[in-house]
Amino acid sequence: KMIDLIQQSYYLDAQNPSEDQTLIALAGKLGIDTKNFGKKLNDKKTQELLLNDIALMQSLNVSSFPSLVLQTADGIKPIKIDYNNANSILNQIIT
Repeated sequence: KMIDLIQQSYYLDAQNPSEDQTLIALAGKLGIDTKNFGKKLNDKKTQELLLNDIALMQSLNVSSFPSLVLQTADGIKPIKIDYNNANSILNQIIT
């Protein structure tokens, strides 16, 4: 549900989901204690998890959201998403 609210706030309401106040307000819409959410949002463990995710994205050469990555015995490769041509995506996967 939070992901849906983030997308709606970004694409429809022109809000920046990178800003703490946006995320805290969205958490409130879900009935989450906003004071506690705000504390946890910036605590050390949360920041470490974020940095780990960023490092993983960089190691996979991924820079957009959503992204598609294929892992096989030969390794990992990013798949270019073409929303207008599913065959383009399928060809990258099967070749």
